[in-house]
Amino acid sequence: MEKQIYPNFKQALFLFLILVSSFFIFFLIASGIPKLFDCDVSLLYMNTVKNIAAFIPLFFILYGQKRAKVNVWKMIDLRTISFQKFIFLFLIAASIGIIIHPLAKPIYFFKSLFVNKLWVFTLMRPAVDASSIFSFLSLVVVTPIFEEALLRGIILRQFLKRYSVPFSILITSFFFALGHISLQHFLEYFVWGVILGILYFKLRSLSFCIIELGSL
Repeated sequence: MEKQIYPNFKQALFLFLILVSSFFIFFLIASGIPKLFDCDVSLLYMNTVKNIAAFIPLFFILYGQKRAKVNVWKMIDLRTISFQKFIFLFLIAASIGIIIHPLAKPIYFFKSLFVNKLWVFTLMRPAVDASSIFSFLSLVVVTPIFEEALLRGIILRQFLKRYSVPFSILITSFFFALGHISLQHFLEYFVWGVILGILYFKLRSLSFCIIELGSL
């Protein structure tokens, strides 16, 4: 019976390597289109490319849930999250984010300790236009739903049936960090993966994980 549980470690690793490769190929093609037509790359074009790329994991979710014989969409019900719980999760995410964000630039952070200028994070003033609004929705709604559906709804859920809890959470956290394709932020994303993994293991709720990830 154990051998029938999908995915195992090798299958999950292979699935994620294909996912990461798909992102690379997609952005490689997208970056070559302006050069093909000899035109400049605008901010609108780049935002559109990123918004389309956010839907790439959907194909892997559909494949994964078919192989695993689970329905992750039934595990997502944001209506169960009250306004009070939403505010609580948002504040928890913001607090943890402030604590672990220096992991993105550990050397710079430790240097700042000795120059009386402690660096924690940098605030940015985003532009408000149609493109930015779609990018915001993609970042805080679409991406968290797809990431949690694949990582916690399929892979971690199935791993917990086959492997130990620490191994399952650590490996899915590694996949979470790997999927963001950022060497600089790898450690930061890994820590967030562990937090989200523990949250799912304790509550068995994708909705809480989605809200928490969307609040980052």
